[in-house]
Amino acid sequence: MAPFTETVSVISIDDLLCSQKMPTPTRITLRVSPGSKRTAVVGPYLEGWKVRVAAAPESGKANDAVVHLIARVLSLPAHRVEIVAGHTSRSKVIEIDGLALEAVQAALDRESVTARMEGR
Repeated sequence: MAPFTETVSVISIDDLLCSQKMPTPTRITLRVSPGSKRTAVVGPYLEGWKVRVAAAPESGKANDAVVHLIARVLSLPAHRVEIVAGHTSRSKVIEIDGLALEAVQAALDRESVTARMEGR
């Protein structure tokens, strides 16, 4: 009788996520107020959302703060949130990988209500 052998391959979570068919990335429009006292989601604004970031609009600091704010609110790693338009403008288009628009809007809405209640 031949001994039983089995080959086991190890893959990372990122490899697994990349190998699965992910939904089309969600895009939202943001109106950003850099240099604010606090970093927070303010609420709906025109067809998108208004956010405030404490970081100054220099050397990409405000853009980084926007990405990290949205990633935190959505409980995603920052690499899944990307500014795709408006790098030097207050109006930005953000692409979120792996979440449906309804989930993104619900999370932003919850965050804006929480921020208002806490006085942010």
